[in-house]
Amino acid sequence: MPPTEKHFETSLKSSLCYHEENKGPIAGPSIDAPHLAKMLAQGGVTLLDVRRKADHEAAPDMIPGAIWRDPEQVEQWAGEVAKDSRTVIYCVRGGSVSQSVRNKLLEKGLAAVYLDGGLKAWTEHEETPA
Repeated sequence: MPPTEKHFETSLKSSLCYHEENKGPIAGPSIDAPHLAKMLAQGGVTLLDVRRKADHEAAPDMIPGAIWRDPEQVEQWAGEVAKDSRTVIYCVRGGSVSQSVRNKLLEKGLAAVYLDGGLKAWTEHEETPA
């Protein structure tokens, strides 16, 4: 039986990367800055800055509440991330660094998403008037 429009709508809803109120588990690879802001306001989020060491040292400002972790040392620090935590990681632009760290965390059985657009998207979101 071919998929219907209703089937696609149901599939889309089930694969969204956050619960309607961001209170449940996160599924999917990424979230955007407005949804991260909502999650941070609710609390209970582990936020990891995984920019390369040189990028972090050149621009040390971080999203409030974030902890910097060296992406090249993910094997060493991954065990410190709580398995039941809602973990969000970000790099400069949400590209290969965030995605490779996320993949490593997934291999270790940790649920994590990356911030689509990275720190750049967060900064632009924060500068946009509400």
